[in-house]
Amino acid sequence: MERDKKEYLISKIKTQLLLAGERANQNRETATKFSNASPSMSGDRHYFESHAKFSTKQVEAYKKLLNEVESVSEKIVTTVEPVCFVELKFEDGDIIEGFFVSQTVLIPGILLFTPNSPVGTAIIGKGVGENFVGGTIVKIK
Repeated sequence: MERDKKEYLISKIKTQLLLAGERANQNRETATKFSNASPSMSGDRHYFESHAKFSTKQVEAYKKLLNEVESVSEKIVTTVEPVCFVELKFEDGDIIEGFFVSQTVLIPGILLFTPNSPVGTAIIGKGVGENFVGGTIVKIK
């Protein structure tokens, strides 16, 4: 993956990791406050404990993605494989760009494809100029 694309994606992941970490800490603190709540507040306690677990899983997912992207070399990529940047042109003329990675998380403003996603299964292993159902691969970086 090209250095500029790699650094851009890493910075976006780190931002989301920081935000997710803050949310996880807040949710754990709130869950702790409710841990000794009265039985009538057990629903609230369960709600906050669930949020704390979910937030912690989000942090782990961002860490895994960050490790995946940081470990990729800056070699020239000729086929779609994790981790690379792709630009796709669809039959209706729409052009989209995003990153092909092994696992996905939500990063606002960034489109991520995985080998298990519908688009990912259509483009994995293909090169620039190759067609897939509904479009063509325009760039791979």
